[in-house]
Amino acid sequence: YSLDSGKVTPVTSEMNDSYDSVFDPDGKYLYFISDRDLNASVGAFDFSYVYNNPSRVYALTLRKDLPSPFAPESDEVKIEEKKEAEKGGKAEKKGEEAKGKEEKKEAGPVRIDLDGIEDRVAAFPIQPGNYGSLRAGKAAVYYLSVPPPTLTGGPNGPANDLHVFDMEKRKDDVLIPGIGAYDLSGDGSKIAYGTGDRYGIVDAKPGTTAKAGDGAVNTGDLQMKLDHRAEWKQIFDEAWRLERDFFYVPNMHGVDWPAMKKKYGVLLPHVAHRSDLTYLIGEMISELNIGHAYVGGGDAPQAKSVPIALLG
Repeated sequence: YSLDSGKVTPVTSEMNDSYDSVFDPDGKYLYFISDRDLNASVGAFDFSYVYNNPSRVYALTLRKDLPSPFAPESDEVKIEEKKEAEKGGKAEKKGEEAKGKEEKKEAGPVRIDLDGIEDRVAAFPIQPGNYGSLRAGKAAVYYLSVPPPTLTGGPNGPANDLHVFDMEKRKDDVLIPGIGAYDLSGDGSKIAYGTGDRYGIVDAKPGTTAKAGDGAVNTGDLQMKLDHRAEWKQIFDEAWRLERDFFYVPNMHGVDWPAMKKKYGVLLPHVAHRSDLTYLIGEMISELNIGHAYVGGGDAPQAKSVPIALLG
């Protein structure tokens, strides 16, 4: 989206799902995940095609004059370079110290060449999988690999692996195995992760490995003040707005959608539980008369089920 022209330009094909886009800190590339690997397998019982591991990480070069991050590299080695490297050890160290003392330059405007931009997409040299939660630092890109979805069964506990891809070495490694979620600090130096009810902070350095439990953060004394009614109103408003912005036809099946917000919004002061809110949102969305529009989730207590014996 251009702030100057107000124009939206697609940069990926409509033939594939592309998501989790993030700019690299220097504004040279746009990283994203896309489902483009259609490696079909056959089911064991009904011989239906199953498409697991469809996604991969991609890099979009934003300017024509920039090289692709995965352009071919020369494997030529010159003798002079080796001698210079031996002589330049101390000079390099002094140079790094001087560089650290230099004042940081202000970032200039990001330039994007829209002409032929989709032709400048390159896949990361990794195996296809189920990826998500893409983040980018100056020297590395981070993402989660997730087990294939299952209708029943599946892993017992968090089973996502946090990967780090070193952009200079073009190498992928697992930084933390077996976690639930994570995020990258603003300066790209630290990783905050969660696994079950445990949280931790570790270095976001490529080439290192951590495990769940490292850098543990004590959350026993954490407290949060929450205005439930204000939160419920926000959830209600955003649910209404999502349908307004993303319903598949602009006429909303002939329903006066702003009127529906007023009709059901007057009941918000009477909501006393998260389950009440879910019911209210469901009633509002049902006015659209469409299938596969589900409402659920939220911080509601779950009653423990008691299994009973079945006849036969």
